[in-house]
Amino acid sequence: MDVAFSDWNIEEHLTTAEERTAYIQAASEEGTADALPDAFADVFRSLGRFAEADACENLAIYIRATNRAPSSRTGAPRRELASV
Repeated sequence: MDVAFSDWNIEEHLTTAEERTAYIQAASEEGTADALPDAFADVFRSLGRFAEADACENLAIYIRATNRAPSSRTGAPRRELASV
């Protein structure tokens, strides 16, 4: 069996307003903070709006770098267990 892999580009599949809307909707349901800016970056790229795509992509990168789980601390800082 001879299988050839090629580069798959999401922007090539976002050719109609309906496809772009469905893509943004799916990203909103994903539940991660960076999903929407990533999806908007793809949509903007598919429209040839590269400055806007770069802005959204950079926002997603920033969110991934700074996103932390909600803190459950109520006072003193939590101490990590030492590993042996």
